[in-house]
Parts: sequence; C-alpha cells; structure tokens
Amino acid sequence: MRIAYLTTEFITEPNFSGGLSNYLGRITPFLANLGHDVHVIVFTENPSEIFEFNGVTIHRISVMDSQYQRFLKLVQKTFPTLAFCHVLHIAMNWRAYQVVRKIHKERPFDIIQVPHMGGYGIFLALRLLSPITMRASGYQPALDRCSEVSEISPFDHSEYAFTSTQFGLIDHIFAPSQLVRDLLIREEKLPHVEVIRTPFFDEKVEWDYGSFETHLSGKTYALFFGGLQIYKGVLEIVDALPEIFDEAPDFTMVFVGSDHKTAVGDSMEHYIRSALPSYQDRIVILDALPHAQLFPIIDGAKLVLMPSRIDNMPNTLLEAMSLGKPVIGTIGASLDEFITDGENGFLVPINDSRALATKVIESWNRRDLDRIGQAAKMKIEEFAPEKTVEELLSYYRRVIADYQSKSSLKRKWSKFIQLIK
Repeated sequence: MRIAYLTTEFITEPNFSGGLSNYLGRITPFLANLGHDVHVIVFTENPSEIFEFNGVTIHRISVMDSQYQRFLKLVQKTFPTLAFCHVLHIAMNWRAYQVVRKIHKERPFDIIQVPHMGGYGIFLALRLLSPITMRASGYQPALDRCSEVSEISPFDHSEYAFTSTQFGLIDHIFAPSQLVRDLLIREEKLPHVEVIRTPFFDEKVEWDYGSFETHLSGKTYALFFGGLQIYKGVLEIVDALPEIFDEAPDFTMVFVGSDHKTAVGDSMEHYIRSALPSYQDRIVILDALPHAQLFPIIDGAKLVLMPSRIDNMPNTLLEAMSLGKPVIGTIGASLDEFITDGENGFLVPINDSRALATKVIESWNRRDLDRIGQAAKMKIEEFAPEKTVEELLSYYRRVIADYQSKSSLKRKWSKFIQLIK
C-alpha cells in the first residue's frame, strides 16, 4: 500500500515526545519494512523539506513557508471579521490539503490517515482524493473536564469546532481504547468507531545511563513519567505523597516529563515543589527525556504511578509494562483495559489520592513485585506488532474496499449532506 499520515508532531521534529509522535515514529518504519510506501506529512517549525527517515518519506510543512503565509493573509483579507484562531485552522487545513494533493497527483495514495485534532483532514475528506481514516487518540472536551479547565480559550473553541466537523465528515474512525470509542459514540453521536489497539514496539536503542547516574543512583523510587498535567493524575500524586513519605522512609518520588501551565498555575513543577516544602530532598523532577535516557530510569523504578483521570492506552503504560514494572493505574481511565489489579499491576479509583496513598504503601514492600512486573511484561506481548499491525492493515483494506464500492457522485453527495447537517 501507499499510505499517507498527516500529523502535527513527529519524532524528527522539535515536538518529538508526544503520544502521536511516538505512535507514528514506531509504526511507520515497521510498515515501510513490510514493503509499504509510507509518507509522513508533518507541520513543523523547521524549514519545509522532503527527506527519508528509517525508510519513511517525511514531508515537512513549515508554518513559516511562503505559501502558507500567503494563504493565511488571503483568508484574513477575505474574511476580515473571522477570528484569527479560525484563520489559522483554515490555513493549516488548506496547506495540508495542498501538500497531500501534490504528492497524490504524482502517484495516488491507497489510504490517508489523519489525526483527530484540529480538523486538518477536513479538505481532504471533502475533496475525496483517496480513502481516508482518522485515528482518535483522545477526546479534548473530556480531557479538558478532567484537567479542571474552567474557561475555554477562543483557540480551543476553534479547535473543538474543526475537530467536530471532521468527525462528521469522515466515515471511518478508530480509537486505541474502548474508553475513547464510547466517548465519541456518546458525545459526538458517531454511529460507529472501531477499537484497534496500538502496537507496542520494543525499541532497540542503546541505553544512556547519564541522567540515571546523575540524579537517581542509589535511590529507591517510584516514577511518574509523561506530561506534568492535571488529567494525568499529578495532583493526586502530590496529595498522596506526605502520607507515603511518612510511612515509607526509603521512598523517593521521581517525575520525568515536560512542564505545563495548568489550572493550578503556570508551572506544574513549581506547584509540586511549593505543595511539598518539607520533602524537597525526596523529590526529583526532570524534563522530558529521549528514550535512550528515559528507559534506564523506568527500569530502575520500583513502582510506576499513573493515576490518570482520563487516558487512551498511553505509550507510557506500554513502555513501563514492557520493562517489567508494576504500574498503579486508575479504574475507568482506559488503564483498566490493560491492568488487572493484583495480577499484572494495581488499580485505584479515579481522583482518589487517599486510595492512591494506601495502594502505594501496601505495594511498596510486597515481596511479589517482580512476579507482577513479569506478568505485566507478558501482557504487552499481546500488542506485539506481528499481531496488531495486521489488524490495522486489515482495517485499511476494509476502508479501501468501502471507498471503491461507492460511486464518486454518491461519495460527494454524502459528504455534502454531512457538511450541512
């Protein structure tokens, strides 16, 4: 197959560490190695460029290139009353369409996959260049609720509107978890969303122990890694830590991930430190790290804490379990689709710091943590690419067959009806 992936982030770009970036950074080279012609079209701050990476053709769309800027100014001039955030979304959407159309004219794509956020596949869906599918890696309104967002910015309103329009235009949508599938069916009134699990790839990177030896050598610690966000359960960890520190004198808490502005302030790292002034010597906070430096830190952890309020089969969960780490996750946030309490990890209720503290204290000195960690590692074998990628390719074939079974006129009429609803 000739496959195009449109994305807002990728591992070759400055925003290399997001979930979408990691997903595409793993699956696209695997598909290329199977003989598929794989293209990644990515928005970037870098100059526009075409190059090969791990067998995949990368097409950078610079938000500063002349064509993008010209179209941005044209939209502003044509619709002077339109909010600038809407102008940005329209410009990025149209620029994505232009780039994909140009590559498609050289040789047609068999299928195009777009991300759910931003509606960057709207023009592609309307113009019907090829069969198109969307991977819904999350659902922003629910994520905002779980992040205690009290006021939605104009840009986020615009993002919601474009995303919702795209949901209505694309017939074939899949999600990595039952949680997100159910949210989309219930809140976006979608008739059908498939669940296709994310493949887990055992990355063969040479481990770099520099950060581990500098900050954690000789420490016994629990680990949180990922973005320092409210919806990831960071507040619950902070609230639970005083009790944990008092009950477990050898306990150190390690946070690894990018800092974020949240409902509790401009810096989550500052919030963590200011909330626990008496325990500064038992808290380590590190910025996001590449996998070569991160994996030794995961491997050295005694427990991994992921008390998310909402999630979607996060890469962090798969990475921790693959390294044989017992994870404490939450019930109802998608992690319980993979963790069985007491067997291959532990579960606590969402937004319950007291339950989290109790579970950490109970688990800290368990003698069977190695057994639970090994069970976690065995669970991840279910997501080996040899098993899950074929499920994805089978799904692509069904999407292509559905596209080919409908006449061009019928497809265009269907899209028009969906757009005006």
